[in-house]
Amino acid sequence: MKQLHLVHILGPDSLEAGADASRLRVLAGIARHLERAGFAALILPNENGPEAVRAGRPFLPCEPFTVCGALAASTRSIGLVAAVPASTSEPYNVARRLASLDHISRGRMGWNLTQAVDRFSEQYGDHSHPPRPETLERACEFTEVVEALWDSWSSEAIIVRPGGASGVDGKSNRPISHEGTFYKVKGPLDVPRPPQGHPVCFQEVKPGENPAFAARFADVVMPDIRSREEMEAFRLAFQAEADANGCPAKRVRFMPQLSVSADDGIGAVLRKITDWFQAGLVDGFCVRGPCIHLFTEEIIPQLRAQGLLDEQEVHPFLCDRLGFGKSPVRAVSP
Repeated sequence: MKQLHLVHILGPDSLEAGADASRLRVLAGIARHLERAGFAALILPNENGPEAVRAGRPFLPCEPFTVCGALAASTRSIGLVAAVPASTSEPYNVARRLASLDHISRGRMGWNLTQAVDRFSEQYGDHSHPPRPETLERACEFTEVVEALWDSWSSEAIIVRPGGASGVDGKSNRPISHEGTFYKVKGPLDVPRPPQGHPVCFQEVKPGENPAFAARFADVVMPDIRSREEMEAFRLAFQAEADANGCPAKRVRFMPQLSVSADDGIGAVLRKITDWFQAGLVDGFCVRGPCIHLFTEEIIPQLRAQGLLDEQEVHPFLCDRLGFGKSPVRAVSP
């Protein structure tokens, strides 16, 4: 039977009252709790801004890449997804960090690629405020360069010499020399090819937003959708964009965002999950909100009783766990 996939988007409301999100033991405790419950991945967002600090609103005080590195050593099977804003990042740095983390986590990394204008871009020194078409073009080029850097390494490039010392067969690598509209990047990358080939790419799609970018690059699409009718319409629009871009949409995992609060009835949430999943509209859900313990203690046991969620996940790579097959996601051998 096809299995349901669950991902949690970490937010300030994921924390218990009085918990200090700057302490690794707090974040590791959340990750291990989700891991035991059967969640496939945990998404670390990048949503802090000066207004949140000034207003004293709750926020997560840690940078996503750093947290993922720490949690890789504190967990065993859950995927770790770092938010990557294309508008305030450089392709080479992102490619090497994600490749390094995929090695450290033994194939459990993902990246939540944000293609819209980062509303905090001025903090990073970017005061350009480009128009949206230019932002999308830049995000596309950014993603292409990151993937080209991962593909610059052959899976056979690492060699072990007599005596156990390792080295690199540089002739088997494929250097890049990218000169585009927004980036000029030379390769190859200085980190070996990630175990997954490409860490799994997650992409949020807001209501009314054109899914063209997600159709081209995403492995997991997370639409912010509330009704079944909206989900049906979104899938049709997404398929049309995928066809237009020559992308095999059948490899994409559709996982709409699901907010759970104390006001939501357990029965209603469970019916929505089972109805959408059994109708073939979704492959899983991205759960967010303050009631993660309610979800793990009340809803997940019922999903397991229906056979929709495995008791044990044995897939070593995140891409395998999400059902992309035994081969790395979009892996290309030079």
